[in-house]
Amino acid sequence: MILLTIFIGMIITLHMSMNAYAGHLAGNTKMANLVFWAMGLSTSIIISFTQKDPGFMKRAMGIPPWLFLAGGIGAAISLFTNSAIPLIGSANLTMLLLAGQLAASVVVSHFGIMGSPLEPVAWYKIAGVALAGLGAALSIYGGKLFPR
Repeated sequence: MILLTIFIGMIITLHMSMNAYAGHLAGNTKMANLVFWAMGLSTSIIISFTQKDPGFMKRAMGIPPWLFLAGGIGAAISLFTNSAIPLIGSANLTMLLLAGQLAASVVVSHFGIMGSPLEPVAWYKIAGVALAGLGAALSIYGGKLFPR
């Protein structure tokens, strides 16, 4: 599972870069984002046909409506990354995103938000987030601090 997760992380970075580059080539990152999400919807529909689940729609009707905002949040994140990569680069963007994700994940896990298993904040989790933040800063500003 760890290796697969690392591989998916690599794919996410490739995905963000592909979206940003296509938006650049098309001259409009917002419209390119629409095309990407239409392709994602099409892929999701195809995948769903392989997962017959007669009770799904009934169960889905019980999902709190605010949770469906995740789709809009995902589209906004994609639009942001499409716009940010040409400005700050894929590595810098990814480092900052990871630092933010790590910080938020500690809070989500500590409070067991949205079904996450409870994992109390511990010094080593805070140290890990701090090291990620330092890693992001080093990645972004290291060339200025340590010129070649």
